Amino acid sequence: RRPPQRTPGRTIFPYTTLFRAGDITQEEADRLATQALDAKATAEKEVLRHEADAARFDQNAEKLEATVKTLKEKIVEFENELRNLKARVRVSEASKNINKKLSSIDSSSTLAQLEKMKEKIDQQEAIAEAYEGLSTETKTLDQELEEALGKKSTTSQSQALSDLKSKLNM
Repeated sequence: RRPPQRTPGRTIFPYTTLFRAGDITQEEADRLATQALDAKATAEKEVLRHEADAARFDQNAEKLEATVKTLKEKIVEFENELRNLKARVRVSEASKNINKKLSSIDSSSTLAQLEKMKEKIDQQEAIAEAYEGLSTETKTLDQELEEALGKKSTTSQSQALSDLKSKLNM
């Protein structure tokens, strides 16, 4: 019978192959097998230790992820609080400006402003009455100008004719 081409997995020591071949004695094979079993036990302990480390690392990663999530929530909360504080600052500054302007206004300046407004209204009413009087007259401005110019032109024409006669000795 031929030996298998591949062993089904990694073996620590090919104990059976050496013993079958007759290259070593039974005691030597037992000693090697014991060493191989010790190495296997050590490797199994290492595997268990590494598995425990992996589990601990997974737990630590989960804790870190929870901490990161909590920190993100706190950051959002602080950002919202910062926005609220900025809005409150703007409101307080606007209130301060309004109160400052209101404190500078006194009753005498308010009365003076009311008197100025009354004077302006009286002036506007007077102008409106004047325009109304102009619009009710029967003669237009153009008609008045033509009359004034027409009389002057007749006077100036007769003056020009008399000047011409005196030059010609007539």
